[in-house]
Amino acid sequence: MDELQYVYDFQFSAALKGCCNTPAALAAINRKTPPGACDHALLSVLLQTGQRVSEVPSLRWRHVTIERKTQLVTLEFEQCKGGNRCGTSFPPL
Repeated sequence: MDELQYVYDFQFSAALKGCCNTPAALAAINRKTPPGACDHALLSVLLQTGQRVSEVPSLRWRHVTIERKTQLVTLEFEQCKGGNRCGTSFPPL
């Protein structure tokens, strides 16, 4: 496991420790710090899309599309199951 993945795993597990539901888990993350904001964003994407943990860290801004009229968010994942590309859309949070 590389060092960056270890840091993400540690931060997620620390944020979720003792939380029994999703709102509590998200509320436990301090979004005022850069690591906390990153954790909140990654966890929100994981929960909203159902993608695998290994697929989400490869997201970049170029993979995000926001429809101006409806504000529908579309994420395109480059590395999905089987090495294929896949995408998912959801309304703004």
